[in-house]
Amino acid sequence: MDTRHRSTATTVALRVFALGVALTLGALPAYAQTDSPPAAETERPAAAQPQRLEAVEVAAERQLELPPQEMPAAVTAFEAERIDVLKVRNLTNLSIGLPNVQLDDRSVARGVAHFSIRGMGANSSLPALDPGIDPSVGVFVDGVYVGTTVAALHDVYDLESIEILRGPQGTLFGRNVVGGAVLLETKRPTDRYEATVRSSVEGGGKAPNVYVSGMLNAPLTDTFAARLNVYSNQDQGWFENEHDGRAFGTHDYVSLRPVISWQPTETLDLTLRYEWQDGDGDGPAVQSRGLYDRDSHDFAVDEAGYSRVETHFFNLRADWDVALGHGTVTNIFGWRDARLDTLGDIDATPQSFFTSGATQTAEQVSNELRYAGVFFDRLFLTTGFYYFTNEVLHHDRYDFPSFGRGLVGGGDLDLESFALFLNGDYDLTDRLTLTAGLRWTRDEKDAAVTSMYQHSTECHVVDGPTCPRHRTYDESWNHWSPKVGLSYRFDEQTLVYGHWRRSYRPGGYNLRDLSQNLYAFFRPAQRAWLAQRGLVLTDEFTDLSFDDERVDTFELGVKKTFGPRTYVNAVFFYNFIDDVQRHILFIERTLPPAGLVLDERGNVVTDLRLVPLTRNAGDAETWGFEVEGSVAVTPDLTVLGSAGYLEADYTKMRYDVNLDGRADGRDEDLEIPRAPTWTYSLGVQHTLPLGLRHRLVSRVNYAYRDKAYNTTDNLGFNRQQKIVDAGMDLFLDDGQWVVGLYGRNLLDFARAGTDSAFAPFVPGGTTSPLERGRTFGLELTYNFRGA
Repeated sequence: MDTRHRSTATTVALRVFALGVALTLGALPAYAQTDSPPAAETERPAAAQPQRLEAVEVAAERQLELPPQEMPAAVTAFEAERIDVLKVRNLTNLSIGLPNVQLDDRSVARGVAHFSIRGMGANSSLPALDPGIDPSVGVFVDGVYVGTTVAALHDVYDLESIEILRGPQGTLFGRNVVGGAVLLETKRPTDRYEATVRSSVEGGGKAPNVYVSGMLNAPLTDTFAARLNVYSNQDQGWFENEHDGRAFGTHDYVSLRPVISWQPTETLDLTLRYEWQDGDGDGPAVQSRGLYDRDSHDFAVDEAGYSRVETHFFNLRADWDVALGHGTVTNIFGWRDARLDTLGDIDATPQSFFTSGATQTAEQVSNELRYAGVFFDRLFLTTGFYYFTNEVLHHDRYDFPSFGRGLVGGGDLDLESFALFLNGDYDLTDRLTLTAGLRWTRDEKDAAVTSMYQHSTECHVVDGPTCPRHRTYDESWNHWSPKVGLSYRFDEQTLVYGHWRRSYRPGGYNLRDLSQNLYAFFRPAQRAWLAQRGLVLTDEFTDLSFDDERVDTFELGVKKTFGPRTYVNAVFFYNFIDDVQRHILFIERTLPPAGLVLDERGNVVTDLRLVPLTRNAGDAETWGFEVEGSVAVTPDLTVLGSAGYLEADYTKMRYDVNLDGRADGRDEDLEIPRAPTWTYSLGVQHTLPLGLRHRLVSRVNYAYRDKAYNTTDNLGFNRQQKIVDAGMDLFLDDGQWVVGLYGRNLLDFARAGTDSAFAPFVPGGTTSPLERGRTFGLELTYNFRGA
């Protein structure tokens, strides 16, 4: 392992943490000396809450919490009780049915957040794994941005809320994102003794899956409380590998999360969280579409592979109520260290043709310091500073046993980001509010890349011995991201809003450099024969860098409430995307397209060179609408529904993506990947009282997602998906005991990610990681609630 990166990041972490502590201690005397009453004892008007309008603040800020219906933003929220009822084990359980949202784990490595919102997201598994490419959709855990998609998707438990924000974010919180944000808020300690024990068994496939978790909450003093969670998932394999008849898809996952809260004064709250996660299981269950029916879960591989992940996550949050503007000063410090090791059978056949493995380590440090307050009874101000650093090491290995050869490569990436943000909501009248925000961000990235090459002696970018570095990069990007909007409240039940926002995704580098990959398989005479004819790669294929992507978003929405459980939300959006970052499979012809040719020794020489790279492919426009609603038909019966429509088109394309020999209008006519036209869902939930202390809650939900292409060249696609989930929970003794029976994907719909990037290398043409089919579960929960 390159200890330079580990030690540097640790030093930065200690310095930033010390800065946060100094700010805390330095602020306490100043606030204590004020003659004004502390903000916690001052009644804040309801109108004083628009500084939390960007939903990211909602889950985090307990003192000024806003329900989703009060926020002029497109957000879907799941509170703790609904998360439990839906049996959400992983964010992918919510993927199908949310309007214009895809929360998929569709990579050749398990646990990679392959997310897309409104057509903005990674368009194949390669950029999803490449740490040199920033995700379009950010994942935030307890207010801390997760800097890599690798190991970002894991089992969830003991959550306070899950919130999915659609559209760019950034004028009110730490890290800017262009597509949207997924917010996970874990539960804090409470002021009474509590305990929960839960066990679930799932079946429906080859072998069962067992979940066990426990929670203990204790108020140790009047100002000090603690909460401890232990979680285990023992998946013995839903799939069957037809190669040997064994259960496949095993996953052994353990997590531990202690949380401590302390209120040393009436105006200061401190929350400390630590989480350790460890997972070990099989590699992906990959299906060859050329050998098996895409309507099935059938597959056969000779290499089970593996997926191993370990993460450590530390988070310290401090909230001070201050007299200035009756406001709150918040500091969120985060440190996260993650390691992922994977191996997968990429040829997706029972033959030893092509396997791929990767190792990635990432150590990040972040600190967010912000202030929110009210001035002149009508100006609601939020301002802050954000710092983020991430040091990543990535190693790739491709093995071709049939050729008796392999490739290794990868690189290291250092990212440092600084940001200042300011947002103001000014009440022009009692009903009309003007919103204006501005963010300045500077991103600096350094990278050293090891091009994929045929190794004669073993090297390892992460663990050593050191691999040679073939290319180095050092660039920075500065951006101003403004926001302007208006919101109008017709009455207490009706809110109309509109805004324009500009955001950006920074540029970066392809740490997966395959520009020389095919040369590794040529014999020396073949390489010499090509070199004599000047057949070498151009700069177009050897430059691994790409520039930033910029997005202008116009959004108009309305939220209407008819009662406590009846509402309708609708929003229309239009996005202009400049220099869109797309992963493209370049194919350069080294000889006239006359088929295979022979060199002077009779060896076969290919006439194609494949180079997958991320590039600023062109410009695009996306527009659409989203509708969500809930209707209380009776006091015990609720109908829920949502619908999303999306039109996504390229307006300019700079590359020959469809491989017809020229870049023209035919390339612009290609569909934007991961942008299904329609997504919708319809569900029913019913509560049946059984006496004074018991009740039965039943639910059924149907979700649909249109066909969508998975790669820029449109060679790979995901067909339309229809998912039916159902369940019932029996609550006994006011919820002290809960017995649940549930089913997922009851239609046994076959779902998979399709990646054509390796199609020319594998016999079946595609490598498609499968997701589990029909699953049934039985859950038993015991809750203890003390005084």
